[in-house]
Amino acid sequence: ALPISASNLNAISVSDIDSQTLAVTLKSSAGALSVSNSAGAFVDQSVAGQVTIQGGKADVNAALASLQFRANAGISTAQIAVTASDLDALSTDPTSTFNVAVDYAAPSISAPTSAMFKGALATLLPQINLQDADSTSLRVQLTASQGTLSLGALASGVSVVASSATSVTLSGSISALQTTLAGLKYTAPTTADATPSIAILVTDPNNLMASASINVTVVSN
Repeated sequence: ALPISASNLNAISVSDIDSQTLAVTLKSSAGALSVSNSAGAFVDQSVAGQVTIQGGKADVNAALASLQFRANAGISTAQIAVTASDLDALSTDPTSTFNVAVDYAAPSISAPTSAMFKGALATLLPQINLQDADSTSLRVQLTASQGTLSLGALASGVSVVASSATSVTLSGSISALQTTLAGLKYTAPTTADATPSIAILVTDPNNLMASASINVTVVSN
């Protein structure tokens, strides 16, 4: 028999009293499974929602220690079924099922930390990339400490939640928000000692947030 144990996802282990070569198959219909350490073991990840690891006991357990699970969007719990085999047809391969609590992923922002703008000239913002592993829609707020922000055309599905000369809040799908942000312009002040910044705040439907800031250097015309 091959006992299977797990106190958490990265503590699944297998053992066998009289076999040195083992095979373990992990399956879940609620997400994607993968291992990051496959040294010494054969790992098959060709089937969606499934990973099979075969090799010596130590190598298999080392691979299991690097197990990663990415749940499908919109779920809070998932199950992973683990079947272990000693590749001996004389014994029954045991299967255990583990419940996994799913943590929501926070959104992320990729944007430059600084940018140069000419004073009093409406200029497109540098590229801002938004991501969220488990949400398809987001809310994004941009606020200029000095100067003004002006929207261009809204992509289909984007809503203006709030708007003023210095701040704009939008909601919509990530791709539509990206398109809309690509048309957003910023006009820097002409004050010689101005040190503006543009704050970016992103919130997902689970109220998880990410923030970033672009420091503005005002150059003369």
